[in-house]
This record gives sequence, C-alpha cells and structure tokens, in this order.
Amino acid sequence: MYDIIIIGAGPAGLTAALYAGRANKSVLIIEKGSFGGQITYSPKVENIPGFLSVTGNEFADKLVEQVLAQGAEIECAEVLSIREMGTHKTVLTDDGGAFDGRAVIVATGAKHRLLGLDKETDFIGEGISFCAVCDGAFYEGKTIAVIGGGNSALQEAILLSDLAKKVYVVQNLDFLTGEKKMVDQLNTKSNVEVITGTTVKALLGDK
Repeated sequence: MYDIIIIGAGPAGLTAALYAGRANKSVLIIEKGSFGGQITYSPKVENIPGFLSVTGNEFADKLVEQVLAQGAEIECAEVLSIREMGTHKTVLTDDGGAFDGRAVIVATGAKHRLLGLDKETDFIGEGISFCAVCDGAFYEGKTIAVIGGGNSALQEAILLSDLAKKVYVVQNLDFLTGEKKMVDQLNTKSNVEVITGTTVKALLGDK
C-alpha cells in the first residue's frame, strides 16, 4: 500500500512526487511513455530559474534523479482504470499490475496538436515549436510560419512579429477565426503576411 500513487511523470507528476517524498510519504509513479513530459522535446531551454541553459532531457533526468533520491518508486506501464475500494484506491495497468494507494494524483499532462504530416515529429525541437513565449528567441531574425488562424495562433504571430524577420500565418479556412481585435492588431504588423484558404501538405527540410 502506497500513500500516494502518481499517474504521469512529467514535471507536474515528478514535482508532486518530490514534495510527497519530502513529506515522508511512500510514492509510486506510473508512466507509460518517457519521463519528463513535453520538455524532453526541447533541445535547449533557457527560462528555467537556476539554469543558464539545459536540454529538456537533461532537466528531466535531474528531476527523476531527485525524485528517486527521495525514495519514490517507478512503474513503466499504462494505467487502464482506477477502482474505488473504500479505504483506498486500486490502480490497474496494462501489464496486469494492480497497485493500492491511499490517494491518487492524475498528472497525465497534455499533447500538442499536430498536423499529421510525414516526418513532422522528426522536426519537433528542430525547427517546430509550440510556444512562442518559450522558444521565440531561438528564431530571432528568421522567417517563421504560424499554422492556424484562431486566437492562439494570432497571439503567437503578434509576439513573434517583434522578433522575426518575417511571419507567415497560414490558415486552412478562407478567413481568420480569431477575435477582431487580434486580427486588427496583426494587420498593423508590416512583417506579417496572412495566407488563407491554404492547407499545409508537407514539411521539407533537415536539421
């Protein structure tokens, strides 16, 4: 019986395990994929306090090392269900495992929305980014394409326009779906070009 079972080993799950361990709780972390979450896709991270520069994988490794040092246990499996047993909960995994815990923390994170193109995942962290606030500085003075025409895309494009040489906004519909105020702000940017009615079919390039 564990005090806490944590489902997911991204930064949120690992941080929860760290605090639980420091509170002298027994902890089991269950993760179906890679440890560290989405940050592992970033080859260079410069906005974590205390690190001048670190790769996403290095940061994830340090988190895991720190959590293991606090006594947490790790199980590599996919969680299929959580059963309420009254005094505790039982977590069932795809490899036939059944783990009992007094409490369960679900920290399964989120997934980036991809376009579904060939080799798309090969370029993640190697030219494809999902956060202008996080990674925009890496593209200063370069030409960038933002795919999408909703509020999120327009916010990213407006931010990137202050850094990039040129920003293309590519929208598959014949109009932008973001708020008019954002569209108007985007239209004031001389280095932004909006392309509507266009669907991205392929990504070409190398590292």
